[in-house]
Amino acid sequence: ILQIGFSILPLHAPSVDKIIPTLERFITSLKTPSPTVPERSPVTSQLIAHATASAPTRLLSRDQADTLSELFPSARHLEMGTRTAEGQAKIQKYLDPGTARDVLDFWEDEWLA
Repeated sequence: ILQIGFSILPLHAPSVDKIIPTLERFITSLKTPSPTVPERSPVTSQLIAHATASAPTRLLSRDQADTLSELFPSARHLEMGTRTAEGQAKIQKYLDPGTARDVLDFWEDEWLA
């Protein structure tokens, strides 16, 4: 079943006797909650731009902050991500080495409540 914000009833049953099981699977799929992705706050990129050891003299560029906010939908997620090998690898993959180091250095001593 294809889901695009709403469920679409599949109508590819090869015969009439297959329609009931198809409808039952469709109804069951409607009852199953879809995984939720945390929403990104519109302020997140602006806030994340300051989350670097080089701030306040040199903030992250808009592209760099947007990249981080796509990877981590909130400052809390970014902070938690900097403390895991997987999160650090993402940061190092998508930012240049110097910027990645500045972001990781910033969060080394900072904690969100």
